[in-house]
Amino acid sequence: RILYLEGTPRLEQTFLRRSLRRFPDLDLNYRWIPKDTSNQWPVDLDDAFQPGRYDVYILGDLDATALGDEQLGELAEAVSGGAGLLTLGGFQAYGAGGYADSPLADVIPVRMDASRRRAVGSEMANDETQLPGPVTIELARNHPITDLGGDEPDAVWQQLPPLPGANRLVGEKVAPGILALLQTPQQNPLLVVGEYGGGRTAALAF
Repeated sequence: RILYLEGTPRLEQTFLRRSLRRFPDLDLNYRWIPKDTSNQWPVDLDDAFQPGRYDVYILGDLDATALGDEQLGELAEAVSGGAGLLTLGGFQAYGAGGYADSPLADVIPVRMDASRRRAVGSEMANDETQLPGPVTIELARNHPITDLGGDEPDAVWQQLPPLPGANRLVGEKVAPGILALLQTPQQNPLLVVGEYGGGRTAALAF
């Protein structure tokens, strides 16, 4: 049972949803929270973050105020109790989206800077929060979730086209279980995995 919350439905989310729905044992619930409804935030998602309601949560390009501290606190407790959390890149992700000062600050496996906070709806490019493209992806370490097949996993990643851009993450946290799996040639982290209580977490910069 997966809950995917998205703020800016860019093209990528179509492919992500299509991929997840290929598997009959994955029950995907997609919820779009448009940024032009910000005067009605935080939205009320009822029991979405109650223990056992969902097994995995995906946060897309969604400002933290869309959910509010109370529900983000419930989400933190759900992850601590064993749920998974995947955070995706975007203009309102991580510190830019207000998560550095939110109840998810301890949950997300990357360090965040509250001074990078953006106004809701702002999409300024090439600032301290963004890596301008093209962004080359390199395999930082072998891991089952970065194994795309073949005898040389690193070579497979090198064959992929570069990204048009990515979030400039401050860096992965220094704690047991937290690992950077993908990075740029300049060692900017692009995928970081970790643990929080009984749950698992992953932070993507794209």
